[in-house]
Amino acid sequence: MSRTKFGAESAHLTKWLPVGEIEVDQTIQRPLNVAWAERIGRELDPDLMGVIHVSKRSNDRYVVIDGQHRLYGVKNVFGNNGTLVECKVYEGLSRSEEAALFVGLNDFRRPTRIDVFLKNVVANDPDAVAINKIVREIGFRVDRVKADGTITAVGALEEVYYGFADLRDPKLTDEEKRKLGIPALLRATLTLIKTAWGGTADSVHGHLISGIGRLLATRQRVLDIEDFTLKLSKYPGGPTALIGAAAGRRSLTGGRVGLNVAEVCVDLYNKGRRVGKIEPLR
Repeated sequence: MSRTKFGAESAHLTKWLPVGEIEVDQTIQRPLNVAWAERIGRELDPDLMGVIHVSKRSNDRYVVIDGQHRLYGVKNVFGNNGTLVECKVYEGLSRSEEAALFVGLNDFRRPTRIDVFLKNVVANDPDAVAINKIVREIGFRVDRVKADGTITAVGALEEVYYGFADLRDPKLTDEEKRKLGIPALLRATLTLIKTAWGGTADSVHGHLISGIGRLLATRQRVLDIEDFTLKLSKYPGGPTALIGAAAGRRSLTGGRVGLNVAEVCVDLYNKGRRVGKIEPLR
């Protein structure tokens, strides 16, 4: 045993473990792609399989950290009856350390942004935890599956949370972005969306989160939030139509769809107002 950044006591020796004794914990894994796992099983070359990384928990259960698709493929072809696979076993890991190890092992495989975010929540990354807390406070949750009440657009959440810091300077470090961040902006954005549209799956599209967040970031002090929310709730065709209008505008004016969402919202807000109109964003 030796000390590592992933735990006080993490084994560096490998062990051969029966596949039936290795479990999967979806809180530290991306969803299983069954078709891919079955293909791995059909084409598996035992000499090229590689080592599966597992965590031995305090109750003596082995949980896969990296290699769940290979594990499934082996089980699918050879069954659970005593088939052995070579594993690197980590002991003494907390759940957050397991999640951090998953992210570290998968960096070279380019896990999806939402995979990394959810693992970072488990790993107690301060920004991921803060964003997740805000999302839940408003009545949403971050999930890989698009549905009413769930948000899959992690990039848009981070963009608003950091106050669009990346747009101001793409070279900023995470620590610099954290100092420039505006957590209240994300809370205000999601609250407005939830109040206007009730949190349908279409209402929390990334373009809408980004666009409305951008509008609040630049015009919130002069906006009549109640009036804007009412107008947003009555937009013909709802959130999907608003994105469509923004995409059409983008074909004429250029820029990101989120920026054009913000500009469509400016037009919507100003329509019918004799006083208190707000300036365009560009």
